[in-house]
Amino acid sequence: MPALTALLLILKVALQPALACDDPVHVYAAGRLQRQLCPAEAIAAGLTILDLRDDWAPYALDGAARDVGAAPPAYREVYIELANGRFGDDPLAAEDRYLELFGITPTFSLIHTELDDEARHRCHEALDDAPLVAAQPPIRRETRDRARARQADLTKQRALVGGALKRLKLADRAALAAHSRANAALVARFERAEALQAAIDALQAHLVCDRLLPPKAATGAFDVATSTALRAYQRRHVIVASGELDAETKAALLRASREQDLRLALRALRQRVTDAAGLIEDGSARGEWGTVLGRTLDGPALQYQGVYPPLPGGAPDRISPATEAAARAFGWTDFAGAQAFIHRHFEGSKPPPRFAVALPAPPAYYARPLELRAEIDRGQIWYEHKSRHRRPERRAVLILYASSGPGEEVALIRWPTTVGG
Repeated sequence: MPALTALLLILKVALQPALACDDPVHVYAAGRLQRQLCPAEAIAAGLTILDLRDDWAPYALDGAARDVGAAPPAYREVYIELANGRFGDDPLAAEDRYLELFGITPTFSLIHTELDDEARHRCHEALDDAPLVAAQPPIRRETRDRARARQADLTKQRALVGGALKRLKLADRAALAAHSRANAALVARFERAEALQAAIDALQAHLVCDRLLPPKAATGAFDVATSTALRAYQRRHVIVASGELDAETKAALLRASREQDLRLALRALRQRVTDAAGLIEDGSARGEWGTVLGRTLDGPALQYQGVYPPLPGGAPDRISPATEAAARAFGWTDFAGAQAFIHRHFEGSKPPPRFAVALPAPPAYYARPLELRAEIDRGQIWYEHKSRHRRPERRAVLILYASSGPGEEVALIRWPTTVGG
Protein backbone atom coordinates (compact mmCIF):
# COMPACT_ATOMS: atom_id res chain seq x y z
CA MET A 1 0.00 0.00 0.00
CA PRO A 2 2.80 2.54 0.77
CA ALA A 3 4.35 1.82 -2.63
CA LEU A 4 0.98 2.39 -4.34
CA THR A 5 0.49 5.67 -2.48
CA ALA A 6 3.95 6.85 -3.52
CA LEU A 7 3.26 5.89 -7.14
CA LEU A 8 -0.01 7.83 -7.19
CA LEU A 9 1.74 10.87 -5.74
CA ILE A 10 4.43 10.69 -8.41
CA LEU A 11 1.79 10.43 -11.14
CA LYS A 12 -0.13 13.37 -9.70
CA VAL A 13 2.98 15.55 -9.72
CA ALA A 14 3.96 14.37 -13.20
CA LEU A 15 0.53 15.14 -14.65
CA GLN A 16 0.41 18.68 -13.24
CA PRO A 17 1.00 21.32 -15.92
CA ALA A 18 4.46 22.86 -15.81
CA LEU A 19 4.56 26.34 -14.32
CA ALA A 20 5.53 29.08 -16.73
CA CYS A 21 7.43 31.09 -14.11
CA ASP A 22 10.74 30.74 -12.28
CA ASP A 23 9.49 31.90 -8.88
CA PRO A 24 6.17 30.14 -8.14
CA VAL A 25 4.31 30.87 -4.94
CA HIS A 26 3.18 28.13 -2.57
CA VAL A 27 -0.54 28.31 -1.90
CA TYR A 28 -1.42 27.34 1.67
CA ALA A 29 -4.78 26.68 3.31
CA ALA A 30 -5.69 24.94 6.58
CA GLY A 31 -2.03 24.27 7.31
CA ARG A 32 -1.33 22.41 4.08
CA LEU A 33 0.37 23.19 0.81
CA GLN A 34 -2.42 23.11 -1.76
CA ARG A 35 -0.61 23.85 -5.00
CA GLN A 36 1.92 26.11 -6.67
CA LEU A 37 0.97 29.03 -8.89
CA CYS A 38 2.72 31.73 -10.81
CA PRO A 39 2.40 35.06 -8.98
CA ALA A 40 0.06 36.50 -11.62
CA GLU A 41 -2.19 33.45 -11.34
CA ALA A 42 -2.30 33.74 -7.56
CA ILE A 43 -3.27 37.41 -7.75
CA ALA A 44 -5.91 36.63 -10.40
CA ALA A 45 -7.33 34.02 -8.00
CA GLY A 46 -7.79 36.68 -5.33
CA LEU A 47 -4.90 35.47 -3.18
CA THR A 48 -2.40 37.66 -1.36
CA ILE A 49 1.29 36.92 -1.82
CA LEU A 50 3.35 36.98 1.36
CA ASP A 51 7.12 37.29 1.37
CA LEU A 52 8.59 35.80 4.56
CA ARG A 53 12.16 35.79 3.33
CA ASP A 54 15.05 37.34 5.23
CA ASP A 55 15.79 40.02 2.61
CA TRP A 56 12.30 41.51 2.88
CA ALA A 57 11.86 45.20 3.67
CA PRO A 58 8.66 47.22 4.17
CA TYR A 59 7.00 48.86 1.18
CA ALA A 60 8.27 52.29 2.19
CA LEU A 61 11.85 51.03 1.90
CA ASP A 62 11.40 48.79 -1.12
CA GLY A 63 8.24 48.56 -3.22
CA ALA A 64 7.43 52.27 -3.20
CA ALA A 65 10.63 53.05 -5.08
CA ARG A 66 10.40 50.06 -7.41
CA ASP A 67 6.83 50.99 -8.35
CA VAL A 68 8.10 54.23 -9.87
CA GLY A 69 11.25 52.72 -11.37
CA ALA A 70 13.63 54.15 -8.79
CA ALA A 71 16.26 52.49 -6.63
CA PRO A 72 15.21 51.75 -3.05
CA PRO A 73 16.67 54.05 -0.39
CA ALA A 74 20.05 53.07 1.02
CA TYR A 75 18.52 52.44 4.45
CA ARG A 76 16.83 49.35 3.04
CA GLU A 77 20.11 47.46 3.41
CA VAL A 78 20.59 48.76 6.95
CA TYR A 79 17.05 47.64 7.83
CA ILE A 80 17.70 44.14 6.50
CA GLU A 81 20.97 43.86 8.41
CA LEU A 82 19.32 44.92 11.67
CA ALA A 83 16.32 42.64 11.12
CA ASN A 84 18.73 39.73 10.73
CA GLY A 85 20.52 40.62 13.96
CA ARG A 86 23.68 41.77 12.20
CA PHE A 87 24.65 44.94 14.06
CA GLY A 88 28.12 45.49 12.63
CA ASP A 89 30.04 48.18 14.49
CA ASP A 90 26.94 49.87 15.90
CA PRO A 91 27.25 49.51 19.70
CA LEU A 92 23.84 51.09 20.35
CA ALA A 93 22.03 48.62 18.08
CA ALA A 94 23.93 45.72 19.62
CA GLU A 95 23.01 46.93 23.11
CA ASP A 96 19.33 47.43 22.23
CA ARG A 97 19.41 44.03 20.48
CA TYR A 98 15.64 43.63 20.20
CA LEU A 99 14.43 46.28 17.76
CA GLU A 100 10.80 45.31 17.14
CA LEU A 101 9.64 48.07 19.49
CA PHE A 102 11.42 50.49 17.16
CA GLY A 103 9.79 49.09 14.02
CA ILE A 104 12.33 46.43 12.99
CA THR A 105 10.84 42.97 13.52
CA PRO A 106 13.28 40.04 13.52
CA THR A 107 13.39 37.82 10.46
CA PHE A 108 11.84 34.39 10.48
CA SER A 109 15.31 32.82 10.47
CA LEU A 110 15.95 34.45 13.84
CA ILE A 111 12.47 33.45 15.02
CA HIS A 112 13.24 29.89 13.91
CA THR A 113 16.23 29.90 16.26
CA GLU A 114 14.08 31.19 19.12
CA LEU A 115 11.37 28.58 18.57
CA ASP A 116 13.89 25.73 18.55
CA ASP A 117 15.73 26.85 21.70
CA GLU A 118 14.71 23.89 23.85
CA ALA A 119 17.26 24.62 26.58
CA ARG A 120 15.69 28.02 27.19
CA HIS A 121 12.17 26.60 27.20
CA ARG A 122 13.10 23.86 29.68
CA CYS A 123 14.84 26.39 31.91
CA HIS A 124 11.69 28.51 32.15
CA GLU A 125 9.49 25.45 32.72
CA ALA A 126 11.57 24.36 35.71
CA LEU A 127 10.99 27.62 37.62
CA ASP A 128 8.49 28.14 40.42
CA ASP A 129 6.36 31.14 39.45
CA ALA A 130 4.37 31.33 42.68
CA PRO A 131 6.44 34.31 43.95
CA LEU A 132 5.76 36.19 40.72
CA VAL A 133 2.05 35.42 40.92
CA ALA A 134 2.00 36.95 44.40
CA ALA A 135 4.20 39.94 43.46
CA GLN A 136 2.71 43.41 43.83
CA PRO A 137 3.96 45.68 41.00
CA PRO A 138 5.56 48.03 40.55
CA ILE A 139 8.91 46.79 41.82
CA ARG A 140 11.69 49.19 40.89
CA ARG A 141 15.45 49.27 40.77
CA GLU A 142 17.24 49.85 44.06
CA THR A 143 20.66 51.21 44.87
CA ARG A 144 23.36 48.85 46.06
CA ASP A 145 23.16 50.25 49.60
CA ARG A 146 19.37 49.98 49.63
CA ALA A 147 19.52 46.37 48.45
CA ARG A 148 22.04 45.46 51.13
CA ALA A 149 19.96 47.14 53.82
CA ARG A 150 16.80 45.40 52.62
CA GLN A 151 18.45 41.97 52.55
CA ALA A 152 20.01 42.55 55.96
CA ASP A 153 16.61 43.52 57.34
CA LEU A 154 15.10 40.35 55.85
CA THR A 155 17.74 38.27 57.63
CA LYS A 156 16.99 40.10 60.86
CA GLN A 157 13.21 39.61 60.48
CA ARG A 158 13.70 35.90 59.78
CA ALA A 159 15.75 35.54 62.95
CA LEU A 160 13.15 37.42 65.00
CA VAL A 161 10.31 35.23 63.73
CA GLY A 162 12.33 32.06 64.26
CA GLY A 163 13.29 33.15 67.75
CA ALA A 164 9.69 33.97 68.66
CA LEU A 165 8.48 30.59 67.41
CA LYS A 166 11.12 28.80 69.46
CA ARG A 167 10.56 30.91 72.58
CA LEU A 168 6.78 30.52 72.53
CA LYS A 169 6.98 26.90 71.34
CA LEU A 170 4.61 27.55 68.43
CA ALA A 171 4.32 25.37 65.32
CA ASP A 172 4.24 27.95 62.54
CA ARG A 173 3.85 31.58 61.55
CA ALA A 174 0.08 31.39 61.54
CA ALA A 175 0.12 30.40 65.20
CA LEU A 176 2.59 33.19 65.97
CA ALA A 177 0.41 35.77 64.20
CA ALA A 178 -2.59 34.61 66.23
CA HIS A 179 -0.64 34.85 69.49
CA SER A 180 -0.69 38.65 69.83
CA ARG A 181 -1.08 41.85 67.84
CA ALA A 182 2.64 42.57 68.13
CA ASN A 183 3.57 39.15 66.80
CA ALA A 184 1.02 39.49 63.98
CA ALA A 185 2.75 42.71 62.92
CA LEU A 186 6.14 40.96 63.13
CA VAL A 187 4.96 38.11 60.90
CA ALA A 188 3.31 40.46 58.40
CA ARG A 189 6.47 42.57 58.05
CA PHE A 190 8.64 39.49 57.59
CA GLU A 191 6.32 37.96 54.98
CA ARG A 192 6.19 41.21 52.99
CA ALA A 193 9.98 41.37 52.91
CA GLU A 194 10.22 37.66 52.11
CA ALA A 195 7.70 37.95 49.28
CA LEU A 196 9.55 40.89 47.74
CA GLN A 197 12.83 38.99 47.83
CA ALA A 198 11.22 35.87 46.35
CA ALA A 199 9.71 37.94 43.51
CA ILE A 200 13.10 39.47 42.69
CA ASP A 201 14.72 36.03 42.78
CA ALA A 202 12.07 34.64 40.42
CA LEU A 203 12.45 37.60 38.07
CA GLN A 204 16.21 37.13 37.93
CA ALA A 205 15.81 33.40 37.31
CA HIS A 206 13.71 34.11 34.20
CA LEU A 207 16.26 36.64 32.98
CA VAL A 208 19.01 34.05 33.45
CA CYS A 209 16.98 31.53 31.41
CA ASP A 210 16.75 34.09 28.60
CA ARG A 211 20.54 34.63 28.85
CA LEU A 212 19.96 38.31 29.52
CA LEU A 213 21.45 38.19 33.02
CA PRO A 214 24.62 36.22 33.88
CA PRO A 215 23.93 33.69 36.64
CA LYS A 216 26.56 35.27 38.89
CA ALA A 217 24.69 38.59 38.64
CA ALA A 218 21.51 37.06 40.12
CA THR A 219 22.33 38.22 43.64
CA GLY A 220 18.78 38.95 44.76
CA ALA A 221 19.28 42.71 44.45
CA PHE A 222 17.18 44.65 41.93
CA ASP A 223 20.32 46.42 40.76
CA VAL A 224 21.49 48.09 37.56
CA ALA A 225 22.36 44.76 35.93
CA THR A 226 18.89 43.37 36.65
CA SER A 227 17.14 46.53 35.45
CA THR A 228 19.22 46.58 32.25
CA ALA A 229 18.43 42.91 31.58
CA LEU A 230 14.75 43.55 32.27
CA ARG A 231 14.69 46.42 29.77
CA ALA A 232 16.07 44.04 27.16
CA TYR A 233 13.37 41.52 28.08
CA GLN A 234 10.71 44.22 27.73
CA ARG A 235 12.00 45.21 24.30
CA ARG A 236 12.03 41.53 23.32
CA HIS A 237 8.31 41.33 24.11
CA VAL A 238 7.36 44.82 22.85
CA ILE A 239 6.55 46.17 26.30
CA VAL A 240 6.83 49.93 26.69
CA ALA A 241 8.59 50.20 30.05
CA SER A 242 11.88 51.27 31.59
CA GLY A 243 13.28 48.32 33.47
CA GLU A 244 10.80 48.03 36.32
CA LEU A 245 8.57 45.08 37.10
CA ASP A 246 5.14 46.45 36.18
CA ALA A 247 1.86 44.61 35.67
CA GLU A 248 2.37 44.08 31.93
CA THR A 249 5.88 42.70 32.42
CA LYS A 250 4.68 40.43 35.22
CA ALA A 251 2.00 39.00 32.91
CA ALA A 252 4.63 38.39 30.22
CA LEU A 253 6.96 36.61 32.65
CA LEU A 254 4.13 34.33 33.74
CA ARG A 255 3.44 33.20 30.17
CA ALA A 256 5.18 30.10 28.90
CA SER A 257 8.24 30.87 26.80
CA ARG A 258 6.79 28.88 23.90
CA GLU A 259 3.66 31.02 24.02
CA GLN A 260 5.82 34.15 23.97
CA ASP A 261 7.68 32.86 20.92
CA LEU A 262 4.41 32.09 19.15
CA ARG A 263 3.31 35.69 19.78
CA LEU A 264 6.59 36.90 18.31
CA ALA A 265 5.98 34.82 15.17
CA LEU A 266 2.42 36.16 14.91
CA ARG A 267 3.60 39.76 15.23
CA ALA A 268 6.17 39.18 12.51
CA LEU A 269 3.51 37.58 10.32
CA ARG A 270 1.22 40.55 11.00
CA GLN A 271 3.88 42.91 9.67
CA ARG A 272 4.24 40.94 6.43
CA VAL A 273 0.45 40.59 6.01
CA THR A 274 -0.17 44.28 6.64
CA ASP A 275 2.48 45.27 4.12
CA ALA A 276 1.41 42.80 1.43
CA ALA A 277 -2.30 43.59 1.70
CA GLY A 278 -1.80 47.33 2.04
CA LEU A 279 -3.77 47.47 5.27
CA ILE A 280 -3.68 50.27 7.83
CA GLU A 281 -6.98 49.98 9.72
CA ASP A 282 -5.95 48.67 13.13
CA GLY A 283 -9.11 49.47 15.11
CA SER A 284 -7.66 52.61 16.68
CA ALA A 285 -10.30 54.82 15.01
CA ARG A 286 -12.92 52.96 17.05
CA GLY A 287 -10.74 52.25 20.05
CA GLU A 288 -11.44 48.55 19.41
CA TRP A 289 -8.50 46.29 18.73
CA GLY A 290 -9.05 42.74 17.61
CA THR A 291 -7.21 39.59 18.62
CA VAL A 292 -5.21 37.04 16.64
CA LEU A 293 -6.06 33.47 17.58
CA GLY A 294 -7.53 34.85 20.79
CA ARG A 295 -4.36 36.76 21.63
CA THR A 296 -3.92 40.50 22.11
CA LEU A 297 -0.56 41.14 20.47
CA ASP A 298 -0.05 44.72 21.67
CA GLY A 299 0.10 46.08 25.18
CA PRO A 300 -1.90 49.04 26.54
CA ALA A 301 0.81 51.60 25.71
CA LEU A 302 0.49 50.68 22.02
CA GLN A 303 -3.28 51.01 22.15
CA TYR A 304 -3.40 54.44 23.75
CA GLN A 305 -6.57 56.43 23.21
CA GLY A 306 -6.66 58.50 26.40
CA VAL A 307 -9.96 60.30 26.87
CA TYR A 308 -10.80 60.38 23.17
CA PRO A 309 -14.16 58.76 22.33
CA PRO A 310 -14.56 56.40 19.35
CA LEU A 311 -14.75 58.24 16.04
CA PRO A 312 -18.15 58.12 14.31
CA GLY A 313 -17.90 55.73 11.39
CA GLY A 314 -14.38 54.70 12.32
CA ALA A 315 -12.99 51.70 10.48
CA PRO A 316 -12.85 48.39 12.36
CA ASP A 317 -9.65 46.46 12.89
CA ARG A 318 -8.88 44.81 9.54
CA ILE A 319 -5.31 43.85 10.38
CA SER A 320 -6.05 41.29 13.10
CA PRO A 321 -8.55 39.24 11.02
CA ALA A 322 -6.16 39.24 8.07
CA THR A 323 -3.28 38.10 10.27
CA GLU A 324 -5.38 35.34 11.78
CA ALA A 325 -6.47 34.17 8.32
CA ALA A 326 -2.83 33.88 7.26
CA ALA A 327 -1.90 32.12 10.50
CA ARG A 328 -4.67 29.57 10.05
CA ALA A 329 -3.72 29.04 6.43
CA PHE A 330 -0.17 28.22 7.52
CA GLY A 331 -1.39 26.04 10.39
CA TRP A 332 -0.07 28.33 13.11
CA THR A 333 -2.94 27.62 15.47
CA ASP A 334 -0.48 26.68 18.24
CA PHE A 335 3.23 26.70 18.96
CA ALA A 336 3.80 23.27 17.42
CA GLY A 337 2.14 24.28 14.15
CA ALA A 338 4.15 27.49 13.84
CA GLN A 339 7.36 25.73 14.78
CA ALA A 340 6.81 22.96 12.22
CA PHE A 341 6.05 25.41 9.40
CA ILE A 342 8.98 27.71 10.16
CA HIS A 343 11.33 24.80 10.73
CA ARG A 344 10.30 23.30 7.38
CA HIS A 345 10.95 26.45 5.39
CA PHE A 346 13.80 28.11 7.31
CA GLU A 347 16.03 25.15 8.15
CA GLY A 348 19.16 25.21 6.00
CA SER A 349 20.60 27.75 3.63
CA LYS A 350 18.03 27.58 0.83
CA PRO A 351 15.71 30.62 0.89
CA PRO A 352 12.04 29.78 1.31
CA PRO A 353 9.51 30.44 -1.45
CA ARG A 354 6.91 33.14 -1.37
CA PHE A 355 3.49 32.09 -0.16
CA ALA A 356 -0.07 32.88 -1.17
CA VAL A 357 -3.09 32.81 1.10
CA ALA A 358 -6.71 33.91 1.03
CA LEU A 359 -7.39 36.96 3.22
CA PRO A 360 -10.71 38.60 4.13
CA ALA A 361 -12.18 40.72 1.34
CA PRO A 362 -11.25 44.41 1.55
CA PRO A 363 -13.96 47.07 2.00
CA ALA A 364 -15.63 48.63 -1.02
CA TYR A 365 -13.62 51.84 -0.85
CA TYR A 366 -10.47 49.85 -1.66
CA ALA A 367 -11.79 49.38 -5.21
CA ARG A 368 -10.42 52.77 -6.27
CA PRO A 369 -7.32 54.81 -5.37
CA LEU A 370 -7.84 56.13 -1.86
CA GLU A 371 -8.33 59.85 -1.42
CA LEU A 372 -6.77 60.58 1.93
CA ARG A 373 -6.60 63.51 4.30
CA ALA A 374 -4.88 63.81 7.65
CA GLU A 375 -6.06 65.76 10.66
CA ILE A 376 -3.95 66.46 13.73
CA ASP A 377 -5.55 67.19 17.07
CA ARG A 378 -2.86 68.97 19.08
CA GLY A 379 -4.44 67.96 22.38
CA GLN A 380 -3.70 69.99 25.49
CA ILE A 381 -0.75 72.37 25.26
CA TRP A 382 0.53 74.72 27.95
CA TYR A 383 2.87 77.55 27.11
CA GLU A 384 3.72 78.69 30.66
CA HIS A 385 7.23 77.69 31.74
CA LYS A 386 6.06 76.39 35.11
CA SER A 387 3.51 74.10 33.42
CA ARG A 388 5.96 72.13 31.33
CA HIS A 389 5.77 69.08 33.61
CA ARG A 390 1.99 68.84 33.63
CA ARG A 391 0.59 65.63 32.18
CA PRO A 392 -2.12 66.28 29.59
CA GLU A 393 -5.27 64.21 29.60
CA ARG A 394 -5.61 64.76 25.87
CA ARG A 395 -2.40 64.11 23.96
CA ALA A 396 -1.76 64.95 20.32
CA VAL A 397 -3.19 62.46 17.83
CA LEU A 398 -3.22 62.06 14.06
CA ILE A 399 -6.40 60.92 12.32
CA LEU A 400 -6.27 59.62 8.75
CA TYR A 401 -9.49 59.78 6.73
CA ALA A 402 -10.29 58.12 3.41
CA SER A 403 -13.06 58.98 0.99
CA SER A 404 -15.61 56.17 1.00
CA GLY A 405 -18.06 57.66 -1.50
CA PRO A 406 -19.43 61.01 -2.71
CA GLY A 407 -19.35 63.31 0.29
CA GLU A 408 -18.52 60.45 2.66
CA GLU A 409 -15.35 59.43 4.42
CA VAL A 410 -14.17 56.88 6.95
CA ALA A 411 -11.59 57.37 9.70
CA LEU A 412 -8.94 54.72 9.11
CA ILE A 413 -6.72 55.24 12.16
CA ARG A 414 -6.14 57.49 15.16
CA TRP A 415 -2.53 57.30 16.26
CA PRO A 416 -0.59 59.25 18.87
CA THR A 417 1.71 61.88 17.41
CA THR A 418 3.84 64.78 18.58
CA VAL A 419 3.55 68.53 18.24
CA GLY A 420 6.53 70.78 18.64
CA GLY A 421 9.93 69.84 20.04
